[in-house]
Amino acid sequence: MDQVEPVSPPDTWAQRCADQGIVLEDNEIAQLGRFLAMLLHANTRMNLTAVRDAGEAWDRHIFDSLTLIPLLSELEPGAQIIDIGSGGGLPGLPLAIAMPQLQFTLMDATKKKCDYLELAAKSLGLSNVR
Repeated sequence: MDQVEPVSPPDTWAQRCADQGIVLEDNEIAQLGRFLAMLLHANTRMNLTAVRDAGEAWDRHIFDSLTLIPLLSELEPGAQIIDIGSGGGLPGLPLAIAMPQLQFTLMDATKKKCDYLELAAKSLGLSNVR
């Protein structure tokens, strides 16, 4: 996948996460920024999301995906999560970044989206995604 510059979150984003009990390390936020940059870049070539603004994508895609963390935190390490209809990798890839102790299987009916998901997970170094 082409090298892209990570996208920084809006100034209030980390506090919004903390207000919902979502605590992220700086390296996880940076990794989420890399994912979002890849998603927005790939979206110029294939229809992955209607959201094209980075700030809006942090809120509508990344934040919304991460709201599952409190629920998934109750699972044992190594638990398998299946994201059916992953499309652009939401919510699976943000969750895989934030919850490396869980295993994620991403599925989509469209081959080009599956190829994108595989490449994105590999580019992000996510060993907990297949």
